[in-house]
Amino acid sequence: MKVALVYDRVNTRYGGAEHVLTSLHQLYPDAPLFTSVFDTEKAVWAKKMKIVPSFLQQIPFLKKFHRSIVLLMPLAFETLQFQEFDLVISISSAEAKGILTSPDQLHICYLLTPTRYLWSHQLEYQHHWLTGWFRKIVFSYLKWWDTVAAQRPDFIVPISELVQKRTEKYYLRKTLPVIYPPVDLLDQKKGNEIDAIQSVTPFFLIVSRLVAYKRIDLAIEACQNLNMKLVIIGSGPDEKRLKNLTKNKMSIITFLSTVRPDQIATYYRHSAAFLAPGEEDFGISIIESLQAGRPAVVYYKSGAAELVKNGETGVYLEQQTVTALEKCITQVNSQVWDEKKIKLSVTGQSTVQFQSQFKKMVHEQWLLFEKGHHE
Repeated sequence: MKVALVYDRVNTRYGGAEHVLTSLHQLYPDAPLFTSVFDTEKAVWAKKMKIVPSFLQQIPFLKKFHRSIVLLMPLAFETLQFQEFDLVISISSAEAKGILTSPDQLHICYLLTPTRYLWSHQLEYQHHWLTGWFRKIVFSYLKWWDTVAAQRPDFIVPISELVQKRTEKYYLRKTLPVIYPPVDLLDQKKGNEIDAIQSVTPFFLIVSRLVAYKRIDLAIEACQNLNMKLVIIGSGPDEKRLKNLTKNKMSIITFLSTVRPDQIATYYRHSAAFLAPGEEDFGISIIESLQAGRPAVVYYKSGAAELVKNGETGVYLEQQTVTALEKCITQVNSQVWDEKKIKLSVTGQSTVQFQSQFKKMVHEQWLLFEKGHHE
């Protein structure tokens, strides 16, 4: 069967969602990747794939400023053409699930989350938009379209139980069983110890895109209050604001915009713990920390919290406040952690395991789909 992949936008550096895409591309190497816009400078990871962008790609600068034309995104995906394909797999946290397919095509959506800015976290996002009647009209239309779009896939596969519950709540749809995303922490190469590590230990660690909902500001303030060192690996639109929070105590807060994949394992293993105070749809970096044998402080509502045992492989953050996070950090420092036990708790979270589960799910649904068409 001919397969196509669809993703919301290919204009960011390599992260969790991008690892999902590359893992699926390994399963279906001949499948083109359809998307709204493609930025070749930022999305270097996608250069080996056949990318098919929408008409938005022809409009100058939109590949970098897609948020400014969110009203055009539904049209962008509805005009993509899939007639030649038997199976279409959309990977989506926004509009990609809204593609149009025919009854003789199977559309499976691997849902990263129901669109955050429309549903679960709309208040956090919408205050950045224009106020008054225009904002109300825009979001009323987008919520209507998103609700319709969510009914278009034949099946939805959520990345976590959290996303499964959101799907039932916002889209009123049952899903297939959860398939957790692939997580593979590259082993450290011999002789690759990082000199800078020695100057910042003991330290807490964050590996993340720097965006507001990650609540990295809580971690910065908590670590500064406790005089604990913090290493933040990543970049993003919230970077300037976060750095401004550290002006008085830059010596204990270290920002690293990029780190080689084979070096990240070193940071994980040398850290006291990983900090993830935001509500993550899943949270691949949290599981990477466990794979390295280090505990994670994780907001209890996050998807990855489903794989973290409170007090054994990590600590649950019950409230998104500086005070609550300080208590979690103090608990981490006062407890002896079993590195072997932490590693064993996530042995099943790998790319190989993900691909095996996904391939089996697709095979089962395709057989049922074909059977239904021949009856």
